[in-house]
Amino acid sequence: MMRKWSHSRFLFLVLFLLLVPSMIVFARDVRQGVECLIDEDEVVTGNLFVLCEDLTIDGEVTGNVIGAALRARIDGNVGGSIYLVSSELNLNGTVAGDVHFGGVALNWNAVPVQISDEDVLPTSNLIALDISTTVAKDANLPGGIINLGYQLIINGNVRDEVNFWGSTLNVMGNINSDVYAHVGDSSADSNSVATLLLPFNLDLTLAEPGLYVDAEASISGVLQYESPSVGTIAGDIGIDTIYNAVQPVALPSLEEPGSFSVFARSAIQEGTALFVMGAICLLLFPQSLRTPLLYMRYHPFASVSVGLLSFIISFPVILITFLLSLVIVVLMLWLGLQAVAAMVAVTLSVLILGGALTFYLVAIFVARALFALALGRFILRLVWSREAANVNAYVALFVGTIILSIIVTLPVIGWVANALALFLGLGGILHVLLERFRNMRGDTPETIDEPDSDTVGPTISVESLPRVNAADTEPKRPITSTKAPTQPRKLDVPPSPGMKDLPEGFDIGFFDDK
Repeated sequence: MMRKWSHSRFLFLVLFLLLVPSMIVFARDVRQGVECLIDEDEVVTGNLFVLCEDLTIDGEVTGNVIGAALRARIDGNVGGSIYLVSSELNLNGTVAGDVHFGGVALNWNAVPVQISDEDVLPTSNLIALDISTTVAKDANLPGGIINLGYQLIINGNVRDEVNFWGSTLNVMGNINSDVYAHVGDSSADSNSVATLLLPFNLDLTLAEPGLYVDAEASISGVLQYESPSVGTIAGDIGIDTIYNAVQPVALPSLEEPGSFSVFARSAIQEGTALFVMGAICLLLFPQSLRTPLLYMRYHPFASVSVGLLSFIISFPVILITFLLSLVIVVLMLWLGLQAVAAMVAVTLSVLILGGALTFYLVAIFVARALFALALGRFILRLVWSREAANVNAYVALFVGTIILSIIVTLPVIGWVANALALFLGLGGILHVLLERFRNMRGDTPETIDEPDSDTVGPTISVESLPRVNAADTEPKRPITSTKAPTQPRKLDVPPSPGMKDLPEGFDIGFFDDK
């Protein structure tokens, strides 16, 4: 029997399994664009990397599927594992490896696979960080589930252990192992989460919080759960049911005495940190902020995608770098180079720790401050006309930080606003770094043209930032004086033998000493 895990250990495990591949992945095939389709008769050999709006796999992928998509549907066969970030994933085919999913909704519709050799059973675990995970009726999940989200609905069959941390766990199928769950209070409702999901336009129904085991359901092992209220258990529990009561933690309401001061204090702290960081960036890098603001304005989806993927990839990159550094240090110790190993360990630790701190400092503070600057500019140009005088960048930053700090302190919608600000700002910053890297390589940088002043609608501009005249930055050409053409010299003495009848203009005194 598996012992109960703590929250910190579980979160670490989820991040490790969800974000870190089991090996270093090399993409053999890359698909990107609005629609990515693997036809029914198409076979992708090796790993497949995707960055699409709509991903459809009807054929076969012999390796792993890695990437992000707005919507994804897999009806074919995947010979490896799946590492996917998406708003919705419908899995109707077969997966030989594990499924790592991060997003909004996952629907597992895969039916049982008929195998001639019963001793060799495939194992496909599901590791998900989302809002809703559903195992459909008559579907089979040949492995276990580790899920952190709002709800987990099991209508089909799950072969191995289920670990769930969230609000709602409904079991109406069969689980052939133990269940460990932490669920919400059954007296609460799901209206706030349902409102949050309206922009995604998903065919998703949220169940009421708490634990529910249907009368026709069965759990072969132990059912151990934590909840503020006792769950409804009508089905068959194979071994035992263990209930641990927890005290619910209610979010403060603005109608309660003193709750407004709590929200105000959080908003002031958040706004102060963002304004100070943004002011420092405006003071030190006034010209460098222009390009990310323009990129955020004209390519918001690309900015969010780049920021999201970069933030997710940062975890395995840091971990792999740390493991490689550890291998190098251990190898040096094995060779007997203790002094060199100590120096390398200190150097690599400083570089890895410094790089990680710098990246997350930029992602958490600088990126959100940049978003606040863009938001403030957007709001001010809504209040005033677009042709108004230049607005001071510090005023725009101040207005943006006030609005953003108020929104991010709200209980539910604040998480979405914080993530949007982080990923959008981080994507714009990384675009600038990529363009500078291309300039260093001598590639032609991508240019973003600003619209004319009569463009309809509000804009995010940076006219208040100091501009540099293009004529001042253009390299100066050396000034050269034009010399008159050299005329043939006339000699006062008769020409030397052989110097007669020369072409016109020939200087017969060129070789003579002055």
